[in-house]
Amino acid sequence: MEADKITSSLEKYLKILSQPIRIDILKRLNNCQTSLSYSSLKKESSIRYPNSTNFSFHLKTLKNNHFIESQKNGYIISSFGKRILDGILNLEQDIIEENQTRMIRTSKYSKEPFNMSKIKEYLITEGEMDEILADQIASEVDERIRKARIKYLTAPLMREFINGILLEKGLERFRHKLTRLGTPPYEAFKLFSNPSMNPDTFLQKLGSDVSEQFLLLNLLPKELADSYLSGDIMLLNLNYWSLRPLSIVLDTELVVNYLARKLNLDFTRSLSPGDIIKSLSGFQSCLKLLKPYISGDLVFRDFVNQYLTLILSNEKSESFLFKLSEMIKHYNSSFNDSRSHLTLEFFRLE
Repeated sequence: MEADKITSSLEKYLKILSQPIRIDILKRLNNCQTSLSYSSLKKESSIRYPNSTNFSFHLKTLKNNHFIESQKNGYIISSFGKRILDGILNLEQDIIEENQTRMIRTSKYSKEPFNMSKIKEYLITEGEMDEILADQIASEVDERIRKARIKYLTAPLMREFINGILLEKGLERFRHKLTRLGTPPYEAFKLFSNPSMNPDTFLQKLGSDVSEQFLLLNLLPKELADSYLSGDIMLLNLNYWSLRPLSIVLDTELVVNYLARKLNLDFTRSLSPGDIIKSLSGFQSCLKLLKPYISGDLVFRDFVNQYLTLILSNEKSESFLFKLSEMIKHYNSSFNDSRSHLTLEFFRLE
């Protein structure tokens, strides 16, 4: 029975407040620090609602139902009226936001209207999630954004909402696939503030970090990546793993045969000083051709027997060896690190 009374009272109050002029009176009284006279209220209302009649009836209705109170100099809003008006104002805000187009700035820095179907598509395409689950997650993301009353969204913020929900629901395998590659702003700022960091090395460092994250998050088995991150195993040159092999081993005989055809040289006999210079230049050209395809070490097997003996047998071998060492130093320095990237194997491994 009590519930019926509450429902009946609610219907009565909703009917009373169905007249826009009455809500307007409550708003104007709420915005005033002092009471407003009858004439002042009527004058304002006639301007805002010129077609409204019987102003005194509206005012009397609000007073009789305890929305407003009369004083010596006019009218004020009651504490009950304030509470009801607060509810109305919150409802108006919800309606505005419900009909307002929320904008999102995409990863390509363009702005477009927020579309829940794109979240679902994102979960299915990039997260490899089934359609039913993707629809549930997308709906929850939309609901949370509405509750947060966010008017302007960014792609990173959307990912945070999505990843937070996936973690709460124990859907770590999907969050793993949707993790964004990149460097945290704090780390990027430290690099940016480093006086020894020039633009090229700055971009190289950021790109290297992304390549490493791509390997750990998407290419390596999760168990292997977790073992590396926990310190159980050590993996080197992660930034290159997804792009190039760590090292290439070449039999020097293959390179010598290639140079013989390319430069028309006969390595079966003693080479003239001019031919040795040509062969050294040919080796250097081979290094340039191979460099883009390796990140670690380039190994020439049986280098001494297949090539170096030809240089050592020449009376100008010292100058040729100097040129060879300069060639090796130049090759190593081109990697912009302190490691050696070229190995000349002096003994044949049987």
